Amino acid sequence: MTRAHGRGFALAATLALASLGGCSLFGQPTQVVQVTATDPTAEITIDGAFVGKGAGTSSLARDRTHTVMARAGDRVGTAVIDRKISTTGILDLVGTLFFLFPILGVLGDGFWDLSPQTLMITLPPAPAAPPSTPPTSGS
Repeated sequence: MTRAHGRGFALAATLALASLGGCSLFGQPTQVVQVTATDPTAEITIDGAFVGKGAGTSSLARDRTHTVMARAGDRVGTAVIDRKISTTGILDLVGTLFFLFPILGVLGDGFWDLSPQTLMITLPPAPAAPPSTPPTSGS
């Protein structure tokens, strides 16, 4: 390979790598999350919307935090599904050190992951039934 061809190849490789930047821009805007309650009769809601009874799956927006609640009667358990930087997001940030374009990935849906993806909500135990007392005979 001649010196001119070598420079052309290096330039083409550099441009190709730079164009791959911002891979987070092409990520899915939602992520599937599975929620289960310790009580199979509990109604599960995410951000106030009913998801299922005892267990449920929902596709949630990656770019924000979500509130989860399980309710069985007056017993309630809550949790939060938070967002964190995804592996693709981290690679975009590292790639920005070498090329400018990957920084655009912070604008994309794929920059975030929801955590946890599988969630178990613990409800307090049901109150014990009061002991029954035998009827007393009156005089």
